[in-house]
Amino acid sequence: MSECTGPENFSVNKRFKSYDLYYLKSTGEPIDGTDLVIFQPDKDGNGEICYKGRNRFMGYYKEDKKTA
Repeated sequence: MSECTGPENFSVNKRFKSYDLYYLKSTGEPIDGTDLVIFQPDKDGNGEICYKGRNRFMGYYKEDKKTA
């Protein structure tokens, strides 16, 4: 995932009522242009983080040599 590690989420203070435990454990909302889902979450909401967007692997788009 080293090539996927860019901004995916952003935590904006004004979206929270207070700096409570929920705020401290939150990674925020997906940034514009990024679709993010938690795949097969367990009872606590933990699961595989899946995301897509134009900011993913654009350097490889239609580049057969790079994707071989």
